[in-house]
Amino acid sequence: AEDERDGLRLARQCVRRFNWRKRGPAPRCFPPNPPKYDAEDLLSMAGADPATVFEPREVLARILDGSDFDEFKPTQGTALVTGWGELHGYPIGVLANLGGAFSPAETQKAVHFIQLANATATSLLFVQYTGAPAAEAHEAADVRHGAPLVHAVAKSTVPHLTLMIGARPAEEAGGIYGRAYEPRFLFSWPVERPAEGSPPLGKLPDDGVIDPRDTRTVLGLCLSAVHSAAVEGAEHVGVFRP
Repeated sequence: AEDERDGLRLARQCVRRFNWRKRGPAPRCFPPNPPKYDAEDLLSMAGADPATVFEPREVLARILDGSDFDEFKPTQGTALVTGWGELHGYPIGVLANLGGAFSPAETQKAVHFIQLANATATSLLFVQYTGAPAAEAHEAADVRHGAPLVHAVAKSTVPHLTLMIGARPAEEAGGIYGRAYEPRFLFSWPVERPAEGSPPLGKLPDDGVIDPRDTRTVLGLCLSAVHSAAVEGAEHVGVFRP
């Protein structure tokens, strides 16, 4: 190879002769329908004041195929948005928090949704919004009500992807979607780093800080990668008990 770029070209040339076939569900449509809304809008969302209300549906409208999102139980547990869509043709289930504390309603909704995703062998995208540091009361509520959800996430066997959005870096806001729960890929949008107690950039527990406008492309590549193997769900991922 003459240089690194030429080396990558040669590697791709070799790999394409492997006759490799993906074993996960194929894309539902090809070529996929692009989102109806401009990805440039994601820049303003990434730079929004953390005191403002986060609206995950606006993000999803700019990364999902055709901006099509079938919401699951929209009137229940409104601090959590869940639903189905496609991303570059691949089916995906989305769980996106709004930055508030979870009540039993959000926990029940999330557990049921994760169970359905595993029953249908559908990959999951966790959109973790991390606003200003939560009050102690909110953190206590999350711990008290979140045990069934932690169990469900830990027992889920479909591929998990995580996207961190918000004012706090990923290492300070792992939540139930963080590196401890071993998502296949974890990416963050850029954030302004806190003045004190921040680890160096090289120790961030993610796979990269990405340009918000590249979110759809990056997640599409991740889904293509995880679909190289079979996508298999767990028979049992937890039962919610209030």
